[in-house]
Amino acid sequence: MSDFSFKNIENELSVTGQVAMATPGKILDEIQNDWKNDKTKLLTTTVESAALGFATAIAFKSAPGAALLATGVLAGLGVISKTAPMFGQAWNANTDAQRDLLVNKFSSDFGKTGATLAEGLPGFALGGKAGSITLARSEALQNFTYKNLTKPIEFPLQEQIAFRGPGATMLPEGAIKAGSVDALKLSETLTPQAGVERARSLDLQTGKASRIFVGKENEVTPKFEDRSGRVLIHTHPLEAGPRPGFYDLTATQDLGIIRSGDYRTFYIGQKGLGSGEAQLKALILDDANKQAFILHNQPGTNGYTWQHAAPQYVEYEGAASSLRSLDVKNAWSQFEALPRIAAPVNPVHTAIAAGQKLGVSL
Repeated sequence: MSDFSFKNIENELSVTGQVAMATPGKILDEIQNDWKNDKTKLLTTTVESAALGFATAIAFKSAPGAALLATGVLAGLGVISKTAPMFGQAWNANTDAQRDLLVNKFSSDFGKTGATLAEGLPGFALGGKAGSITLARSEALQNFTYKNLTKPIEFPLQEQIAFRGPGATMLPEGAIKAGSVDALKLSETLTPQAGVERARSLDLQTGKASRIFVGKENEVTPKFEDRSGRVLIHTHPLEAGPRPGFYDLTATQDLGIIRSGDYRTFYIGQKGLGSGEAQLKALILDDANKQAFILHNQPGTNGYTWQHAAPQYVEYEGAASSLRSLDVKNAWSQFEALPRIAAPVNPVHTAIAAGQKLGVSL
């Protein structure tokens, strides 16, 4: 590298270091000057910052991933737009006088920007709090942000991250067949874990499994909606049992799978149906006892559970065979076609059918 190149870099480092040291004092000077001589600017900055904080809070609540990405991009562009001219002009500032002029110019510029940010911080915080409260209390605003932010922007971004980022895998070999899937193999893509529910989305078109979403003890929410062409799989704690709840069904578009202890549940999604319309339609395998039974329950009186119906037993190997070649779009027809068998009623299965919690020792 030539001496000339070293000199140019030395110029940039010198100006940058001096600007960094001078800027904090310039910020204080700007704030003091505005407080004494330009209270109109302070008021305007506060109002504008409050409005920005209000909008930012709603954006981060409704589309956190997209909002964080947009903030990073805007911040990066802002830094580049401010610093690029300084580096460009410092490149050929070969004398102390030239460098001093640049230090004074850019430290004053950064001081004004920093002062505006500092002066707007209280308004931004208050606006953000107001935005969070308003969104939590306004169903109309929630519907608006879901339609215009969450669904069209956040969900596609989160889907890309889930299926292309760390934790994404290919589905087991042979899980997807011509016109059908091996639902038993699909059920092996997620195993129960004590203390939390877990979930992942299985894309039958691309042959990929999303990263695993980890939730709470009795709840897990993937970062995007389920849709046709996918299978939604999640786990239940052992004591909760393998029966899907109302929100499990209405969050699932086509086929859903639940793993809970030694049980595997294959249920029909009821997405788009209301609380008085959704029906519980499921085939449950008890792998420990080599038993299989069907649940078909009508909506209950409160709209968020179902009327009790006794388990309808089917032959275990026949059920497993049907699941190995399952037409996802017509899964319930295949389940209904399984011959019923007479079998001693297992009280645990009765408790599952009734929606009762199971003891951890069962």
